[in-house]
Amino acid sequence: MVSKGGRKAMRTMTIRIERDERTAQTRMKAGFVRASKSGKYQGEHRSFESPAG
Repeated sequence: MVSKGGRKAMRTMTIRIERDERTAQTRMKAGFVRASKSGKYQGEHRSFESPAG
């Protein structure tokens, strides 16, 4: 990813551990829709389910 000034822009990743699969999927879907509608970089987001939570 390159910024307007030609320099590399900083990227971020958010990793979330959810208590159940449905919550993880809902969060990922919402992020995808938000990025799709805005057309702008929203950061990297990953949600995983963990029954141990």
